[in-house]
Amino acid sequence: MKLSDVYIKLIQEEPYEDLRVFECDYDSYEEYPIVSRYKKVEYLKNSLSPGGVFGILISLACFVLNVAIISSKERVPRRDVLLGISFTDFDDYSDNLFVTPRIFVFPGSQGEEFLQKLIEKNNNDIESPEMKMIKNNFAAAGVFLNFNFYESRFFDDACAEKIINIYAIPVSR
Repeated sequence: MKLSDVYIKLIQEEPYEDLRVFECDYDSYEEYPIVSRYKKVEYLKNSLSPGGVFGILISLACFVLNVAIISSKERVPRRDVLLGISFTDFDDYSDNLFVTPRIFVFPGSQGEEFLQKLIEKNNNDIESPEMKMIKNNFAAAGVFLNFNFYESRFFDDACAEKIINIYAIPVSR
């Protein structure tokens, strides 16, 4: 597998291809999936195990996140923004054997308040199957120790579904 293939098949034409997307003045939370179409991942499925595909997507998300953080610090004087990786579509796991990582941007004091709420709500020792799966895949990708992990669960009356979100926040923020 060539890195140029990863770029052409996964990154090209995604919104984050231009890193300035992470430097915009957002009013609220924004997310950018590492791949916006499942068909973009098909070529990985032809040469890698399901765990390998998930590992590549997590590794790519970590790379994009780190480049976004470094680029943002270089271009924009100190600004308050929470950047991390989120996982939301756990229902798709049974079909794809991966959950698409998303880079999230949460600006201003709202981002810090959001993180504090996550920290307060995640002080129990019981881990959900979703949290275990994400942590295991980060460990398999060799990046587990670089992140703190948080979970958010709630029932959305509008769609009558339980919503599960896992957040991976860089340890060195």
